[in-house]
Amino acid sequence: MEEFLFFHDFALIVLTFITAFVLRVIVVSLTNKFIALNLLEGQIIECVWTLVPAIVLIQVAIPSLMLLYILDEGYNAQITLKVVGHQWYWRYEYTEL
Repeated sequence: MEEFLFFHDFALIVLTFITAFVLRVIVVSLTNKFIALNLLEGQIIECVWTLVPAIVLIQVAIPSLMLLYILDEGYNAQITLKVVGHQWYWRYEYTEL
């Protein structure tokens, strides 16, 4: 459960920074009266705005996958419970070890 909290905090920080950056760019572009002619056909800026989101997604995906594989580990359970959901009721089955 602690790993879930760490991943949630990390993802929340990343999303907060992305949202703040996008809002800042929108505000600056709306209040700016000058037009940057260098941005019309800039290959460097196209590479940057393609690579930066890819790097951010990789940095979020690695902890997410690690957490997924940690959850896949089996534990020695003292009791096994099988729960089947029907349309109007639940059926519970306790299996013996």
